[in-house]
Amino acid sequence: MPENILMLNVAFQPVFKLLDVSALSRYKSCYERMIMENDYFAPLDPNMLLKFKQNNPIDEYDYECDVWSLGITTLCYIFYEDFHIFYDWNVREIRYNKIQQYLELMSKV
Repeated sequence: MPENILMLNVAFQPVFKLLDVSALSRYKSCYERMIMENDYFAPLDPNMLLKFKQNNPIDEYDYECDVWSLGITTLCYIFYEDFHIFYDWNVREIRYNKIQQYLELMSKV
């Protein structure tokens, strides 16, 4: 799940860690926390974001969710960006053009 991915900036040297913080949260997933708290966000895949947009309380994570989250997190790690750049939380949509822009930059290297 997306909450298992952590990126930190330690004196301008990014640190990338995979961990499970679910034991520290009263929610069973980051999606549930997003539904319950208005100020928490996670890199949701398109299907989960649609459920979030519809205010659907059911979180059904599968491998696609994890792969999407890892992909977004990897882009953030490579380009030293916050994952919020790839989302418009006001309308609850993914900024596919931004993802495409970064993928094109990667293909030029």
